[in-house]
Amino acid sequence: MNTEFAMIGSSGYIAPRHLKAIHETGGNLIYATDPNEKEGNLIDFPNCKFFREFAHFDNAIKNKNIDYMVVCSPNFLHFEHIKFALENNINVICEKPLVLKIDELDILQSIQNNSTAKVYTIFQLRYHDSVKKLAEKVASDNKHHTVNLQYITPRDENYLKTWKGNQDLSGGILANIGIHFFDMLLWVFGDLRAMSLEQKTAKSVQGKFSLEKAEVNWVLSIDQNDLPEHIKQKEVRTFRSITIDDEELEFSTGFENLHTLSYKEILSNKGYGINNAKKSLKLIELINNYEL
Repeated sequence: MNTEFAMIGSSGYIAPRHLKAIHETGGNLIYATDPNEKEGNLIDFPNCKFFREFAHFDNAIKNKNIDYMVVCSPNFLHFEHIKFALENNINVICEKPLVLKIDELDILQSIQNNSTAKVYTIFQLRYHDSVKKLAEKVASDNKHHTVNLQYITPRDENYLKTWKGNQDLSGGILANIGIHFFDMLLWVFGDLRAMSLEQKTAKSVQGKFSLEKAEVNWVLSIDQNDLPEHIKQKEVRTFRSITIDDEELEFSTGFENLHTLSYKEILSNKGYGINNAKKSLKLIELINNYEL
């Protein structure tokens, strides 16, 4: 019998990766909702019932045997949508960030403890071959490493006018862009020991982490002016670089199937849940509360 899914936010930017993962793991999407009508995303699921109104979606799924609710809605809606699924005893697969505040995570943990369902999140970088090899290497050595992380992905002014550009609604670039990299750093190099910030604006955040097994210098930016000159000349829109002890981590490919790998682990009851999301979310809260 196929695993049956419902999806909130099926017309969003990240939804196609989840739809691909459902399809490639043999799942069946039976219900989907999004206020922006974009049913073309559902081409692999011709029998899926699509609703523009959440209330109609809510009524449709009541007392149905749905295995997983996939949450791809805007970040500020994640908490309510996860809570909705748990209260209906439906397992959750939620795109990052799981929620925007630690206290919301604690509430969901309490609800999950009294539910038959579980919450899973997507930390796809943990499945990237280069990152897995790095984690194995760091775990086996006794070195303290030097890490430099730069991730610059320019966005125009229209981006800042959407919910993604609103700190309260999206969590800003730390939650939209940084959370995967922060989770990766903590997963590979251990817990945070100390931190400092050098810059914090709506477009760019720069700082240093002292982790158990590494000193990390990092930059996250959506400002085109932060692109290195040699990248600007190539007219490339994104610059991503991670070096460990001056050795570049090969990170240019290998992203195509990471959501599918995540789903395979989740369907095998091995996925990452609420507890796994806490460290990176706490780190983001620390950065947000840091006074320059």
